[in-house]
Amino acid sequence: MVKKFFILIFFLFSFSFYISYGLSLEEAIEMAKVNYPKLKLVKEEKLASKFAYKSNIFNFTPIISYSFSYSKYSDIEPLSYFNRNHSININWVIFNGGKNIIQYQISKNEYFNQSESYKEEVLDTVYSVKKAYFIATAYKEVLKYRKEQLKYAEIDYKVAVEKYKLGLVKKSDVLNSKVRFENAKYNYIQSKSDYETSIAELNSLIGLPLEAKTEVDEKEFYSFCNEKIENFQSLYKQMLVKRPLLKALRIKEKISELNTKQAIYDYTPSISLFFQRNKNYSSLSGKDYYSIYGVKLDWLIFDGLGRYYRYLSAKHSQLSVRYDVKETLRKIKLNLYKTYITYKKNLERLNLAREIVKQAEENYRQTLGEYKVGKNDIVALVNSEKNLADAQINLVNSVLNVVLTKIEIDREVGRE
Repeated sequence: MVKKFFILIFFLFSFSFYISYGLSLEEAIEMAKVNYPKLKLVKEEKLASKFAYKSNIFNFTPIISYSFSYSKYSDIEPLSYFNRNHSININWVIFNGGKNIIQYQISKNEYFNQSESYKEEVLDTVYSVKKAYFIATAYKEVLKYRKEQLKYAEIDYKVAVEKYKLGLVKKSDVLNSKVRFENAKYNYIQSKSDYETSIAELNSLIGLPLEAKTEVDEKEFYSFCNEKIENFQSLYKQMLVKRPLLKALRIKEKISELNTKQAIYDYTPSISLFFQRNKNYSSLSGKDYYSIYGVKLDWLIFDGLGRYYRYLSAKHSQLSVRYDVKETLRKIKLNLYKTYITYKKNLERLNLAREIVKQAEENYRQTLGEYKVGKNDIVALVNSEKNLADAQINLVNSVLNVVLTKIEIDREVGRE
């Protein structure tokens, strides 16, 4: 009995997504952070960079190794002997011109760079989820309006049919209203398809089955649209401080400077201490214990012009990174400004779209009333209903345009 109960619970849970799953924007973002494969990929790259950086800490410690060898010898005479050796070796580089320090700093900054790249990927993920969520919400609103339009078109068609039966209008009135009714059906079917595909897109990002009947909250759509944003200068200052991409580029510029220093340090010598303890046994001479220790100096004095050209390569790479930082900053600033201008224009269009909807609703009610009492024709009624439908869709699109430009501004600035 208990087993059957658990099977039932599992069955219901497995198919619960296909029934309905209410989802807020915040929940969608958190699910994407956990389930989005590309974000996981960048996170693993960050961890790999972290451990590579930690491994360079041990470049400053001595190296201890153990070796063992066994040798068997045969002479021409009927004489054979063997040799067995145990050896412990300690080697410690105490000076190499700062190469270890530079390598440690490079790996440390590469980890910082990867951390900022991860934050940038989080921003991209949040932006993608917001965009998919709000597009799905917009399609949901369009579907709602298309359903209303289908109802209005059906009312117009039924009124025309009734009046035609009473001999008050021509057959062309019925045909006109029927064409509009069929078009409304077509638009409704198309909108339903658009909404379902947009939900599948959102489900794909947040890790739900594509077929899951996810319900988005249209209240967030309109509340997000009504929130105000700062002026451009304020947004730009925030971008300079918050945007992970810019931080990553500055770190990359620092890494290029360290690479140039490392190329210079190739000209310096290295000094190391070494110690070796040996235990040897030979079947001819017996046991032998001895130690070797001392100081070793390595200095590559001449190898042609290879090191010089490596230095020039590092120097010009440093300059290229510097210009890359400036060019990226120029592009981001321009894109932020263009998006900010577009946002203000979209806001103006939104205010106008709201006013048009109010006028179109009043016009349709007035025309429908006039047509019922014979003071207007079917063309005016169909046109007024179509104008209302267009105004409603334009309103949703206007809200969506404002929302999309706002989330793009958030992404450019570097805030979730």
